[in-house]
Amino acid sequence: MTIGDYKPRDQFPPYDAVMETVAEMMARLLTPKDNGHSEAGKAVISQVVAAAKAHLEQLKQAKDKKVKRKGDANDN
Repeated sequence: MTIGDYKPRDQFPPYDAVMETVAEMMARLLTPKDNGHSEAGKAVISQVVAAAKAHLEQLKQAKDKKVKRKGDANDN
């Protein structure tokens, strides 16, 4: 299930805004009340967000290539 099941693509929220919100939620949920090692935790969350963004970009590129190959095959 994805947001695409409920909304058209032009109504998707901006990726960066979604990731910033998720990161903030995770930081609030995972940061110890005594603020323990909050900077280390924030660094980990930032790495996870960067990795997720890179993975999603790879998926998008793979999908775009697949669509292009399909279009090329239809041209023949």
